[in-house]
Formats: sequence, C-alpha cells, structure tokens
Amino acid sequence: MRRAPNIRLIGLCLALLPGGTVLCGAETAWPPAKWDAGHLVQAAVAGHPDLAVARAQVQAAVAARQTAGEKINPALNVSTAPVAGEKLKEGTYGFGMDFTLELGGKRKTRLSVAERQFLAAQAHLAEVEWTVRTGVRQSLGAAGTAAERVRRQRTALATQQEVVDGMEKQRQAGQLGGPALVPARLLLQQQKLALATAQGQLAQARVSVATAVGRPAADLAKLDLEAAGLSQPPAPPAAERARELALSHRADLKAATAEAGVAEAAVLAEVAKRHPDLHVIPGYEFDGGGHKVTLGFSLPLPLFSKNDGPIAEAEAKRVEAVAKLRAAETRALAGLDAALAEWQSAREKLETTRSIGVAQDKQLADAEALHKAGETDILSVLTARLERDTAAVSELDALAEVQAAWLKAEEALQTELSAPGKP
Repeated sequence: MRRAPNIRLIGLCLALLPGGTVLCGAETAWPPAKWDAGHLVQAAVAGHPDLAVARAQVQAAVAARQTAGEKINPALNVSTAPVAGEKLKEGTYGFGMDFTLELGGKRKTRLSVAERQFLAAQAHLAEVEWTVRTGVRQSLGAAGTAAERVRRQRTALATQQEVVDGMEKQRQAGQLGGPALVPARLLLQQQKLALATAQGQLAQARVSVATAVGRPAADLAKLDLEAAGLSQPPAPPAAERARELALSHRADLKAATAEAGVAEAAVLAEVAKRHPDLHVIPGYEFDGGGHKVTLGFSLPLPLFSKNDGPIAEAEAKRVEAVAKLRAAETRALAGLDAALAEWQSAREKLETTRSIGVAQDKQLADAEALHKAGETDILSVLTARLERDTAAVSELDALAEVQAAWLKAEEALQTELSAPGKP
C-alpha cells in the first residue's frame, strides 16, 4: 500500500472563504498528531484534487493574460534578383521589415477579455474552495452525529438490559410469567441491532470525512468525533436578508457574472477586428550598384467582410451568458427558499421532540420518587428511564435534521452562520 507522503507546511496562510475565515499558521508539522476540525479544513484546502485543478486554471488564466498583452513580431522579407552571366553587383538585392500596427484597440480588448477570464477563474476557485470546505463541515457534522448516536444507543441498550435482568429475577421468584419476558427480550435484540447499525454508520461517516478531506481514512484514526458533535443551530435569518447574502456572497454567481463580463468583452474584441491592421514596411534595396531606401504600406480592404458573422456570434454568446447568470440567480434563490423552509420545519420538529423529552424526564423523576417512597418497584423506574433514553435518541435525530438544514442553508448562502454553541 502506498503511503501518503508527509508534508511540512511552512508559513501556511490559506484563505478558506472569499472574504471569510482565514487559517494561518507558523510552522506546522503534517500530518498532525491529533486531528481537529481546523486541521481537516486546512488539509482539504491545501491538498484537495479539485482545488488543485481550480488553482491550475487560475495559473492558466494568468498566462493567458500575459499572452494577450504581447505585441506582434515584425516579419523580415529578403529578395534577390541576380543577372545571369553578370557580376553580382549588377543584380538587385533587398530586404524589408514588416511591422504590424493593430488598429481599433485590438490589443486593449484582448487584454480586457483575458482579465475577465482571470476574474472568472478566481471566482471558480472560490466556488470550489467553498464546496470543499462545506463538504468537510457536512461530513464532520454527520460523523459527530453518528458518534453521539452510538453513545446514546449504548445507554438505551444498557437500560433495556437492566429491564430484562430485573424481569428475569421476578420470573425466577415466581412473580412474573415467562411469556411476559418475550416483548422485553425482543426489544433488547432490537436495541442491539440499532447499536450495530449506528456503529456501522459511524464507520462509514469516518470514511466520508476522509473522502471530503482528500486523505486516507487511516490518517484520521485519532479524529475526536465527540468534539465534532452537534452545535445548536442559530435561528434562520430573515428571508430578505438571506436573499441579499445569497446574491452578494455566492461564488457561483460571481463566476457567472465574470463569464458574462468575458462575453461582453469578447463582443468588443470582435467589433475591434472590423478595423484592419496597418502594415508598415520600411526596407533597403541595392539595385545595380545603386542604393535605395523604400517605405511601403499594406492595409486590408474590408470590401467583402466586415467581421459581421463573428460579431453576431459573440453577441449571441453574450446574451447566453446573461441568461445563464439570471438562471443561476433564480436557482440560487429557489434553493435558498427551500433550505430556509426546511430549516424552519426542522426547528419546529426539534421543539416538539424536546417537549416530549421534558415530559419523559418528569415521568422518570416521578417514577424515581415513587420508588424511593416504596410505592413502586425498580422495573417502573427502569422502564421510565428506557423511555427517556429512547426519547434522547429521537431528539438527536431531530437535532441532526436541523443541523443538516442549517448547513444546506449555509450552502445556499455560501456564508457561515454562527452558532451559539453545543446543545
């Protein structure tokens, strides 16, 4: 198995968001001895293959900008016309330089197109960077949820085991019939199955985190998923404010805007080509012992073509680019509205689930008080505790739905929304 090489990042300073969080560090040993959320994002941004492609595209745009600014080299023309049977000096010999003067601002429009293509590449890089970072956060949140589900499922299983053990003691004492144990034992097996399922989901979640980061899963063996547990999501932003954030922060909209700018500049570049280039041709000629200095000019005549076809094609592409921008804005706003609606619905479900949990806590407290007063047996307490543990698992699922909707809204906004902390 090929091992990933260790990387030493010196003076690392990676911008993670367009205008957002920046991770800077002095000398950082890589990979770290213990992974945390910051290391995961840092590793993803530093080495994710999709980002490597986007960065290469930016470098290509930089090179294209340099190419667009270069001027046309002159051409050297040499002519010889010796006279047969005569000395060389009786012939005619000459050379000339053909200088091309670009008229109509062609070089300026080329530079404009290249500059806008560079801006589009930068916007695309920011979009990919956000996508990578969001993928890490989403996978890490899912992994934290899976770890917490395993913990709560173990608690519920332990409680159910106590219930079964208590009922078994009652059966042995003749206080309970054998058939009464069947449902409890069946529920115990169901709890074991639920725990095995949760453990499988946790293992898969770890692999998903590694995939999002672009590292082997073995490198993340020391990842503390408890620290990556669920945060209490904030309240959704107002719809109007959210729409403003989406239109001003989404990197894909910035990229689409830049592409529209490229198309606009391309139209101007094609219009500039209507102006023919002027060729200035100074030269020297030796003619039968005489010396001549020549100066010629060449100018294509736009008699049959005025570049109307390419202009029309560029104009059509400009209209297409603007339409794509409008379509991207519409999709972004529709996705945002759906994410906000899902977020609000998930919050309402979480509140209902928590109210059930509060009722279960009160029921457990009452059962414990009755048991302490000698009015009920320990099985009643264990049953109430099991119901409370089951409600805790349901609350976790509801909280996970809220966080998923929250992250989906962040993805629609391409802006981090702060959270007050752990629940």
